[in-house]
Amino acid sequence: MKADTEASFKEYMEKLTYEDFFAEVAEHFYGMIGHDEKTEAFLRKEEEEIKDRYIGYTDSSGEYGWCNLEATAYCLYLMYE
Repeated sequence: MKADTEASFKEYMEKLTYEDFFAEVAEHFYGMIGHDEKTEAFLRKEEEEIKDRYIGYTDSSGEYGWCNLEATAYCLYLMYE
C-alpha cells in the first residue's frame, strides 16, 4: 500500500505544472476566504510567493521541499488578513 501511494505521489509530482499548482492553491484559498475580485487581485499580487512555493514543493532534491498546497493556501490566508 505504501509503495502504491509513493508511486502515485511521484507520478502526480512529475505531472504537476505551475498552472495546476496555482489552481489548487487558489481553490483552497478561496474556500477559506471567499472568491471575489479582491481575493483574485490578492493572488495575482502574491504570485511570486506562490511560484517560490511551487519550486519548493516540486524540487526533487528535497533542498526546498518545505511546503504543500494546503500550507501555501493557509500562508496566503494569514497574509490576507
